[in-house]
Amino acid sequence: SAADTGLIGVRARDPAAVPSVRVPQRIRSAVTTPSGDRIYLLTAGSAELTVVDRYAEEIAARITLPDTSRELRMDPTGRFVIARAAAKDSAWIVAIATDTLVGRVATGWREDLPLVTPDGALALLRGNDVVLVDSDSLEAIRRVAGGGRDLWDFIGGDGFRPRGGWLG
Repeated sequence: SAADTGLIGVRARDPAAVPSVRVPQRIRSAVTTPSGDRIYLLTAGSAELTVVDRYAEEIAARITLPDTSRELRMDPTGRFVIARAAAKDSAWIVAIATDTLVGRVATGWREDLPLVTPDGALALLRGNDVVLVDSDSLEAIRRVAGGGRDLWDFIGGDGFRPRGGWLG
């Protein structure tokens, strides 16, 4: 769990405390990768994203962002961290595989947007529209006019329906 200036952990198998990881400033936002192996921390007043390796119980990397941020969001499949810029309607995109900054995108911020689509594109809120952007080049792929008035979510499935019973 996140404390004011560090992480305090407990092992699940025998509720023993693990060594804490300290950071110099107050933690503003924290997200974990879907597998739980890394924790990304945003600290108050810093333009740095701190990456904690949960198994090594230490800071694994520090990623310098061009400016301060105020909130983090994790891609559900673990490809990107999205950091909400503190000053403007924009966000910083960080690639998890390499712990590198991909770049800045213009976007509003709501509970549902921005998000990463199942195919790896970024769905960004721009006014009343949603713009799908390639996650490598950050170039627009498609614009959904009026899409900003909708709630966005992606639901996975394999396309197969169960046979038998009342579905026949």
